[in-house]
Amino acid sequence: MTIEEVKSYYSGLLIKQYRSKPKAIATIKLLANTAFADGIILNLARAFDIDTAVGAQLDIIGRIVGVERNVKNLDLGKIYVQLARYTETPAGIRFGKYTDATYVSGRMSHYYINSFYTLSDFQMRYLIKIKIIQNCTNMTTKYLTEALYAVFEDNITITDNKDMTMDIDVAAGWRDIYDIADYVGAWPYPMGVTRVVNYA
Repeated sequence: MTIEEVKSYYSGLLIKQYRSKPKAIATIKLLANTAFADGIILNLARAFDIDTAVGAQLDIIGRIVGVERNVKNLDLGKIYVQLARYTETPAGIRFGKYTDATYVSGRMSHYYINSFYTLSDFQMRYLIKIKIIQNCTNMTTKYLTEALYAVFEDNITITDNKDMTMDIDVAAGWRDIYDIADYVGAWPYPMGVTRVVNYA
């Protein structure tokens, strides 16, 4: 409801002898406008709608649910461990030394950053939604599936493998959202379940 609709509603409540009087109608509209503070009270209800909130509004909602916009030591551009499959070698799960490889020696190295990653409004909005799921869930697969579908539709889905493992399929373009939520410990999952993440 807009402020104009509020003013029309209250002016329409005038008794019959005043409904055709312009000054009476204007007086009631002025009183309604004053009572609703030029529509600020109506806008307040929408001020903290997660889907339309921006900037400081999202920061306030984030503090309420338990997430911050600035995440310490998060660097989404680094891949810390990556294993590659080489077609010219026999199949098997193992580490090997390749003398003819083009990469530099030392596949795994220590990487340290001491900075803050600032989330965009888009990232903050979805991190808040994920944290709300974590705060309010009973951690059953059915509930998680329904809650995640309500937020992400088919962009991030979970599948219970019924062997204490869970597949999480992340669609292209949503990897940052999952990685941020996982990094800050906001991603909901049942205790003791191993997650297998598949990026598109």
